Parts: sequence; C-alpha cells; structure tokens
Amino acid sequence: MTTHHETCASEVVSLKERDGAALEILIRLGEKAPSASGLTIITPLTDYEHRVKVFGSNDGKDWSSLVSDGLIFDYGRFMDIRNREVPLPRNDFRQFQVVIEQVRDELESPFRVLTRSRHKAGEEQTSETTTLTRRLLRIDRIEMWRSVEAEGEMKPRKVAYPIEGFAVEQDAKKKLTRIRVRTGQEPLTRFMPEVGSGSFSRPAAVRVPVKRGIETTWSEVGRGTIYRIQLRDFRREDLRLDFPEQREREYEIEIANEDSPPLDITGVKAEGDVYRLVFVG
Repeated sequence: MTTHHETCASEVVSLKERDGAALEILIRLGEKAPSASGLTIITPLTDYEHRVKVFGSNDGKDWSSLVSDGLIFDYGRFMDIRNREVPLPRNDFRQFQVVIEQVRDELESPFRVLTRSRHKAGEEQTSETTTLTRRLLRIDRIEMWRSVEAEGEMKPRKVAYPIEGFAVEQDAKKKLTRIRVRTGQEPLTRFMPEVGSGSFSRPAAVRVPVKRGIETTWSEVGRGTIYRIQLRDFRREDLRLDFPEQREREYEIEIANEDSPPLDITGVKAEGDVYRLVFVG
C-alpha cells in the first residue's frame, strides 16, 4: 500500500491581520469535499520559520483546537530542508481557522559593507555594516488535502540483514567520514547509518571495492542525502542510502562533513531483497 495526498476542494473566506504580528485565514471546504487530514501553505519565499495554529468548526462559532504548535520553514540558506505541510488529526470539520505567527520578519543580508577611515594621527578605523530586510509573509494559496491509501506497484520485498561489523574513520583533511562495513555477501540494496547527533543534513555515497590486479579501488554504486531535523515537536529524518543490488564482502559509506563537525556514528543497518526458491516436483 502507498499513501498520497488528494486535494480537497476549498475556498478562502476571509483573511486578516492580528495586531500586525499574526495572520488569520478562514477556509471553508467545498460542499462535496471529503474531510481534510492536512493543509499545505504555498509561498514563494525562502529562509523563513513560522508557527502555525489550526482550529476547526462546523458552524463558524464554536472552534476546537486541532494544531497548537505547527511549524512551516525553509532553511535553504543552510541546508536543503523545508516543510510547508501541517498534518491535522482525524476530524469532520468543514471550516478551518489557520493562524500564522510572525508574518513580519527580518532577513539578514549575506553581504557586509566594510568601511575604513583614517584619522589625522594616522590611526585607521574599520566598521562593518549589516543590512536587514523587513518582509511580509506572502502566501500564494493554501491547499487542503486528505491522505489516501492505494495499491502500489509490485516491488521486491526487503528485509533487514545483519552486518558482521563496521569501523569509522575520519579524514580531517578532506572533511570526510568513512564507514567500512563488513557483511556476509547477502543481496543488499540499502544502508542506514545510525547517528547519535541532533539535526543535520549531509551528502553521502556508498562504494564497493574493485580489484585490478594487485590494486584495489573503490567504485560508487549509490548516492543520496541523509538528514534529521528536530525542531520542538517537529521531527523528520531519512537515513536511507539506496543502491542497485550488491553482494560484496566489504562496503564503504562516505559522508561529506564540509565545515560541520563529524557525525556520531553508532551503528549501521542493512536491508536487501528476499528471494524464494521453488522446487517443482
């Protein structure tokens, strides 16, 4: 089974500011629209963070709290991580009041203005100026949706396979973390490093050994980004590194640290396909 979002017909009934610090949006579902299980706030802005509260009602008078501390954000300046969705608990409400806090924010320019001046005594003085841009949260639209389960395409069944061991090496010069993984040559298609660190986002690659005579080199078979985001009640992570099926004795996972400290690697999980052998009598 796979889960996807199906749009629920809706319309924005009203929009108003609350003391210039929050935006209140009233949304009504279409007459024949199904119950909503979430909403997506579409905005062209980047580099933002806003708390969201959602209330539900059927008559527009009595409101019940559905989400008290939702969060939408875009941290594109620091890492390729963003979230515009606000899931809702199971409900049958037809009207929703969406309150977005801190709709006015200040965006710091990445550039600095450096000014040098020289006094008569010959002393040089340097000053640095930062530019702040005040902006409003612009919303193109808000989409209401429901989660729908459907039969997905047939895929190979995957199971967890034990590894025989792993070792972690740090390459400070190249700013890399290398994890050597030893296996029993099972049909593997995925590694998932176990990380004890908090929030992070790192590009990573899986490599296998290639022997050419007496020399052994490493060839890349898979690449991806592993990440974990923890912000108050919001948590999202994906530590999967997929690759075409391999049956090697040894693998290497290479994680690019760039200017961040190395991750705390506490283990490695492996997954692979399952094969069934049928004997015909």
